[in-house]
Order: sequence, then structure tokens, then C-alpha cells
Amino acid sequence: MIDAFSTRSNKIKTLILLVICGWSAIASVVLGIDDNPPGVLLALFAAIAFILAFSHTWRTTRKFIFLLYKESCE
Repeated sequence: MIDAFSTRSNKIKTLILLVICGWSAIASVVLGIDDNPPGVLLALFAAIAFILAFSHTWRTTRKFIFLLYKESCE
């Protein structure tokens, strides 16, 4: 997570992805996710943007495998 804020360009990318995550989450709540495909897609997009906000700086496969392993064990 520290890599996401290590350089100026990483900070900008991280903040843009977090803003996209927030807007998508708010829009999905406003639209509603009960039997509403656009709302569900916006919620999914918010989750993906949140994960990318902290993993866009990763350059090795090992970190992605660790993330996949942690998610599959829970």
C-alpha cells in the first residue's frame, strides 16, 4: 500500500481510482442493487476500482498470487 503513495504519479492514479470508486459506490446506492443490473455493475466497478487503487503499482506476479490466495481462503 505504501507504493501507491510513493511517487507523485502513483498518488494521482491512486486518488483518481479512489474517487471513481466513491462515485460508483454512491451511484449504485442511488440506483439500487435489488434486481437492477446497472446498480450491480456500478457496485462491481466500485469494488474493482478500490482493488486497483492499491494494486496498480504491483509489478511482480507473487503479490497477485498472494491476493488470490488470501481471497480464496476466506
